[in-house]
Amino acid sequence: MPRERTSDEGPQARQGQEKPQDLDQHIREHHQPMREHRHRGRYRKDGESRGRPPLSRDVVVRAALAIVDRDGLDGFSMRKLGAELGVDPMAAYYYFPSKAAVLDGIVDAVQAEIPLMTADDAPWDARLREMIRSWHQVLRAHPRALPALSTHPVFSEASLRQWEAAAEILYGVGFTPVEALQAIRHISGYVVGFTLADVGQQPGDVPDPTMEEVAAEIARLPPGEFPILRAAFLGGTPHDPDAKFEDGLDLLIAGLKARHDAAAHGAA
Repeated sequence: MPRERTSDEGPQARQGQEKPQDLDQHIREHHQPMREHRHRGRYRKDGESRGRPPLSRDVVVRAALAIVDRDGLDGFSMRKLGAELGVDPMAAYYYFPSKAAVLDGIVDAVQAEIPLMTADDAPWDARLREMIRSWHQVLRAHPRALPALSTHPVFSEASLRQWEAAAEILYGVGFTPVEALQAIRHISGYVVGFTLADVGQQPGDVPDPTMEEVAAEIARLPPGEFPILRAAFLGGTPHDPDAKFEDGLDLLIAGLKARHDAAAHGAA
């Protein structure tokens, strides 16, 4: 015969039936706060995590640039970026789809540091010269970021504003838009290339040879095969990066002025 269920079995059976519901409640109570904390730490838009500023595209870029300035491009990683920000390494992907996109953001941030020239009564070549000098000084402040600046062309607003400002100077004195763009490309190549050679870091942070070491190597060259180079280096060529930059800048400006004057003469 079927056994009748006693009164003691009822609560135990009901307790067994309710256990899954109690387990779900336990998970909600103990694990949901962890998920919420992790979410806030990951994106941190409320600015409460660790007393840091709210996470944003600009905050991510500035942290990435700080890492590159300190550790170089080889020392940059998304994991290190997350540690710098105090968030999950995946947080940056909310603002940038890839590491390459972060590097593009670094290039744009450096370009944005270059002051835009305001219109004044100075001659066009003096205004252009001052803009190029400012460009050079900003790049020198970020030597470890130079490889990215030379290999990651960015068509962002900050970069294009710099090019447009230079183009306005040239266009204002008779250069066509195409001629102005060509000139800016040559200027960009000179500024980035010179700065990279001047203060850029070799792979592995290998130190550059000193002028004395270079002179010693030149002295070993056969005098009959390299007379001019030997005369220049062994004659005590001063190592003055600023003076060298100005020499190259003089050549650039002189070439642009010669082309401008020739075009004006032909038009007359």
